[in-house]
Amino acid sequence: MAAVLTGATRLAPASSKRALREPWTVDMLVRICRVLDPESHFDIAWYAALTTIFWAMAHSVEFLVQGINDFKEDKHITREGVSIETNEDSQVMVFALPWTKVSPRGERVFWDRQEGLADPELEGIDQSSIHQRMEIVAAEEGLPRVHGHGLRIGSVLEYLLRGLSFEQVKSMGRWSSNSFALYLRKHAVVLAPYIQKVPIRQQVALPPVRNTSR
Repeated sequence: MAAVLTGATRLAPASSKRALREPWTVDMLVRICRVLDPESHFDIAWYAALTTIFWAMAHSVEFLVQGINDFKEDKHITREGVSIETNEDSQVMVFALPWTKVSPRGERVFWDRQEGLADPELEGIDQSSIHQRMEIVAAEEGLPRVHGHGLRIGSVLEYLLRGLSFEQVKSMGRWSSNSFALYLRKHAVVLAPYIQKVPIRQQVALPPVRNTSR
């Protein structure tokens, strides 16, 4: 593991070394939901976007527009891109994103229904409004300052703690082997449950890091 993390650090580009983001947790989502106005269409749409990004392990820019007038059909998802697929007794909500950060041609992401107040829905809303509302509600609840990318970090941690393997999470998050190793090295909080004196998870199989600079 030490070799993997050391190699990941060495391969990390300077542009990736920005301030670390605090991860979201399911408890944070639930606490925020409880202080929202159920009669407010904005709060409903805001929370729907928040939970969808979290459970789909997506980037916020893949679901949100920078501003209401910035919507582009070739980049932003529409209702036609949302479908339901059935697998035995489970129904999975699938989103055909026309563009993602790693694939200009688009990718599919998905989530399943969740128990309690963290169960996701989807409505359209702009990115700046999301961030403004996020800061206000987090402050009201005494939560640490969080960012949109913290949803993706928290999603990785939540799915790993539920028992998904690193390979399964890597596939769901749409990472290559190298980029996922870099991601784990950057966000030590994801590995924390595995490196405690009495680990929550006993077996860890990290993806290998290959030097691609040659």
